[in-house]
Amino acid sequence: SAAQQDLSTVLLGAGKLTEAERLLGLAQDSLLAKWGPDSPQLADQEGMRGMVALERDEPAESERLLTDSVRIWRSRNQIDEHAADLCHLAQAQNELGRNDQADGNRRECLDLMRGKAHPDPAETVGVLVHATHAALDRHDLVEARSWLAQLPVPQPDTPAVRLVLARIAQVQGDPTAATQLEQLVVSLPTDRSSRRLRWQAQSLLAAQACLAGRMDEGRRLRAATLDEVEKLEPEHARQ
Repeated sequence: SAAQQDLSTVLLGAGKLTEAERLLGLAQDSLLAKWGPDSPQLADQEGMRGMVALERDEPAESERLLTDSVRIWRSRNQIDEHAADLCHLAQAQNELGRNDQADGNRRECLDLMRGKAHPDPAETVGVLVHATHAALDRHDLVEARSWLAQLPVPQPDTPAVRLVLARIAQVQGDPTAATQLEQLVVSLPTDRSSRRLRWQAQSLLAAQACLAGRMDEGRRLRAATLDEVEKLEPEHARQ
């Protein structure tokens, strides 16, 4: 099971989600037999499988796995070391429309991250950006601003923060939204590390073109972005 889990990690890095999920499923049987249903070994594995399910656009399966992982960590008083599972659970619940539960889990996740002896500011910023996007997905600008207001001061000038600020500008009808998005796309590296941010920025640029009445341009950019996503990350259905 250890070898299967190690190989799964390699496959995940290569974007082979279906094969990784199959191996993780096989490893789970061994883990249950050896360690039992309340073991940290099983919780670690379910946390990984929950993230895979989320990437494959299977939020119900992701919620099931991450809920059990969180249950195990709580029972062992180790949830503070595994706050990320709460954040991923919140993402799955948002996609299932369980927004009150998602907000509760996300707030607890943030509290746990901030309460660490050596908190990682970048980790907290990432959670706040995800929370802001989730609120904007529900067209809740008030909630989006409330999450964004929790960013450290001065506000971090990272591509992810710039993206969410540009999205808010777009929602508000700010005429600078297009310029913000164009500058972001140009500034992003073309390597693998930034391609998801670039795809998101291009999607918002496509929307911006449509909002400005340039429908053909918007459709072309949207189609080109989708083609690239499907070519480079064919198993990442959520993306």
